[in-house]
Amino acid sequence: MREGCCSPCWRDLRDQAGYGAPTRPLTGLAQLAWDEGMLAHGLEVAREAADRPARGRRRQPRAVLAAMLVDLWLLDEAEAVVEDAAAEAGDEPVWGVEIGVLRARLCLAAGRSDRVAEHAEAALAAARVLEAPGPAVSGPARSALSVLALASLRAGDLPRAVRYAKGEPGRWSWGVPAHTRLRSELVAGRIAEARHGAAGAMGPLGGVYAALPRHTAALTCEPAAAAWLVRTAMAAGEPERADTVAEAASRLARRNPGLPAPSVPAVAAVHARGLREGDAEALGRAVAGYADPWARGSAAEDLGVLLGAGDHQRDPATESLRTALACYGTAGATRDAARVRGRLRRLGERRRHWVRTDRPVSGWASLTGTERAVCDLVAQGLTNRNAAAQLFVSEHTVAFHLRQVFRKLGIRSRVELAVLAAQENGHRDGRSLR
Repeated sequence: MREGCCSPCWRDLRDQAGYGAPTRPLTGLAQLAWDEGMLAHGLEVAREAADRPARGRRRQPRAVLAAMLVDLWLLDEAEAVVEDAAAEAGDEPVWGVEIGVLRARLCLAAGRSDRVAEHAEAALAAARVLEAPGPAVSGPARSALSVLALASLRAGDLPRAVRYAKGEPGRWSWGVPAHTRLRSELVAGRIAEARHGAAGAMGPLGGVYAALPRHTAALTCEPAAAAWLVRTAMAAGEPERADTVAEAASRLARRNPGLPAPSVPAVAAVHARGLREGDAEALGRAVAGYADPWARGSAAEDLGVLLGAGDHQRDPATESLRTALACYGTAGATRDAARVRGRLRRLGERRRHWVRTDRPVSGWASLTGTERAVCDLVAQGLTNRNAAAQLFVSEHTVAFHLRQVFRKLGIRSRVELAVLAAQENGHRDGRSLR
């Protein structure tokens, strides 16, 4: 079968839908095509479904369409569709969960990180009203927890990211779509990599790698997902998995020539292949091609690392890393920005990145952002060395900040710190994780 052609399964379902069929088969058909990598077809059918009356359906067609538009980083159109979906939803509580998740994803993609929690928490609140008591969580609610976990990780709050990830039960209930599971597993892998390194992420990511090339949902949930999976597999010493991802990303791009140019799959494939092959020219094209600032920062960082490893390329490496730093700043990706500052320091560049604020002299409110980050990591039981690795600073820097934390909180031991931090985190997160 030629790439880009409809599979027999696609044609059968498309024929079943027909023009007189109800909306639900069309949304299911659109999602099936999307999950199997036929993005242009899926988008076409989702648009058709969104044009039909949808009252009384469990899945709102406009929500399905908006999710696809966010994946393709067509954010202006996605925002308009979400607002239409919200107006159509009225008092449909099931749809309210999906709309909250979509608004949270839009804010995360657009760099409006201060609004992500607001919308995701609204989705969780709506899900709690709908769900019967028990451990099961609906697909949209799981997506809300994944968005919250990813936003927390990007903001540099690893403990909070872990708590959100733990809010998802370990077993997946019947009926949760494969794309929801794969996207959740991708976020879990990101958190595992942040905590335990690339090798530690291979377990949580096993299903994501195994699902390729047929199920490509993990590659479409964010623009630079393919490159991240390639990078993680390479760092873990698993080149076969890196090759699988790069090939799947290239196949996804080839199957969807009709998407708006430069399409996200096409740029993502160039990024993944450039990273896998150490191709500076390809990485440069990825930097230029991405519209998403976080993805652009990721490609610029990869290019800076590659150039920095070569002889006589310090200046272009530094320039590329500066681009990455600016992009991560636009996206509100505090943790990634800290990592890039560490790379710049190793190239001999020092950059001040703090601002002066008026704070109390003691108590939680007196802690700076760095002190709070050190506090959270040490309270989890991390050593100074491991905390330093998470924050991309030296072990001596962590020790200095930890002494400041002890002084401001009036404590003398890590045990006391763990108790106080647990109480403080419980107070902050109790409502969202109940």
